[in-house]
Amino acid sequence: MNKKIYVFLLFITSAVCLFCGWTAFRNEGDMGLRNVTAYNTPVDSLKSEGRVIFKTEDYNYFSTSINSPVLINDGHIYTANSDRLYMLDTDGNVITKLTLDKKINSTSRTVYEDGIIYVPLSDGMIEAVRVDKDSLTKVFVSEEFGNQSLSDITIYGDYLYSATSNGDGTIGVFYCLNKRDGSTVWTYQKDTGFYWSNSVVYKDKLYFAGENGYLVIKSPYTDEVYDEIKLTDSKIRSGITIDREKGILYIVSKNDGHIHKVTLSETGDY
Repeated sequence: MNKKIYVFLLFITSAVCLFCGWTAFRNEGDMGLRNVTAYNTPVDSLKSEGRVIFKTEDYNYFSTSINSPVLINDGHIYTANSDRLYMLDTDGNVITKLTLDKKINSTSRTVYEDGIIYVPLSDGMIEAVRVDKDSLTKVFVSEEFGNQSLSDITIYGDYLYSATSNGDGTIGVFYCLNKRDGSTVWTYQKDTGFYWSNSVVYKDKLYFAGENGYLVIKSPYTDEVYDEIKLTDSKIRSGITIDREKGILYIVSKNDGHIHKVTLSETGDY
């Protein structure tokens, strides 16, 4: 008998308000609430009323079925699995699905904004999909930047920022797209990968960090790099959390487990 491994999308009524917006990984966006949520979580598995509403069986990695973190908007649930993006109702019924240009990697941190879902795909691509009442329509696919799309997406104005990495974090690209048509605005490469990375924008400057232990301060719009700051000899394999009121960045390094506190000036410089 074949052994099947399932990844379940769980509906826990006490944990998530399905009619509220949950439009990015950890519901963070770029509004200073990164990693902070206001939802009550279950205190007892018998009281949570959790139940399986949807399951997938497409074994993408290590004989395991991989789903992206879910997005919730206007009473619909969205999740990517293999090379498909699903639109579900709140009972887990499939309303529609769209075949993507490529499969997702071992994670795909999708983002929803203004009727568009942006889906990170394998080989360092992002596909934009328009969401209507009961349909999903492809808008664009970016160029291939290579390797894996394991990082978050940050949206700032008309720009979209994300990054790629190989398996050990030695090769990657941090890039900026025009979110309207998917064209490449600029790329940044420096003998490092960006694994589970994200970026933040503060005082009209873009901040991100990579596996080489550097914090990069850059123009959000052009190739100009303002500063590259060595924080650690360890790898940085995390997002950046920002305290906007105080102008402070917090970044965790992987191997030593340190939290790095970076205080910025009034102009956003180090």
